Amino acid sequence: EAPHEQGALAHVNDGTSSPIDLSHTDMHEGSSRLFGQGDRMPAHDIQRPSVNLQAFKGTSDLAVNAFIEGVRANEQVHNLERGQILPYVMAALQGTALRRVNRWMNEPGSAFKSSSNKAVQLELLLGYL
Repeated sequence: EAPHEQGALAHVNDGTSSPIDLSHTDMHEGSSRLFGQGDRMPAHDIQRPSVNLQAFKGTSDLAVNAFIEGVRANEQVHNLERGQILPYVMAALQGTALRRVNRWMNEPGSAFKSSSNKAVQLELLLGYL
């Protein structure tokens, strides 16, 4: 079974396999000089998680949080310096969340779209988030 065909959380945190394959990456000595404070890790330097992040569209927050916790656990197992994978995953999730919010804001007939009062819109948005 290919990793891409498995469920999003099927093998996260089970202790035997990792959704992120670090075997071919150069994450040991010398990697700290590559990534200064605030630098984003180049995508090509790690294998993308076997979970397609598009799968998070419409996924419950609990499932997303479980996935993030699984990534954190894998970072600890592989003893990565300063947790360099999670920020990459979070950036991708942020993009997905932004698309979700945009879709919600522009839903035809939604209270948000029909209101011109910015305070009401902000209250609705905070309620949605």
